[in-house]
Amino acid sequence: GIQEFLDKELASDKTVDMIVSPYFQEAAGVFNSDYQGRAFTFIRNPIKRELAHFHDLNNKNKTHEKYNSALAGMDLGGFVNSEYANNNWLTRHLLGKHGETLILKDLEAAKDILREKVLVLLVDDSDEQINSRLRMYFGSSG
Repeated sequence: GIQEFLDKELASDKTVDMIVSPYFQEAAGVFNSDYQGRAFTFIRNPIKRELAHFHDLNNKNKTHEKYNSALAGMDLGGFVNSEYANNNWLTRHLLGKHGETLILKDLEAAKDILREKVLVLLVDDSDEQINSRLRMYFGSSG
C-alpha cells in the first residue's frame, strides 16, 4: 500500500493522479510541498451509519462469523453504550489516535482537518450535487 508507494518513490515521479485510502494520516505523508494532494471523502450521517452497524450485527445468525451472543436481544440504547458500538472512528483515523482516550480537543482538531483540508461529500447527496462539488473542487468544467 502506502509504504510501498513511498519506498518506490512514486510521488516524485508525478505519474500518480490519485491515491485512495481510508488512512488519512498515512496517505497525507505521501505528499509534500513539491507533490501536493487534495483530499475528499464521502461521509454517511453518523447516526444512520451506527444504526446500520447495530442492525447488521444484530441480524447475524448463529453460524455467521460476526455473530455475537452478547448482542442477542440488546436494544439500541444498550448497544450505543456498549463496547460493540463504533468509537469515533473518523476522529481516530484523522488524528492517528487509535487506542487512546479522546478528549474534546481531539474532536475540534478532527473538525478543523475536515474543514480546512478535505472536501466532505455526503453519501445521501444526489449524483448531480456530488459531481458539481467535485468539479468545483478540482477545477474541472467537464
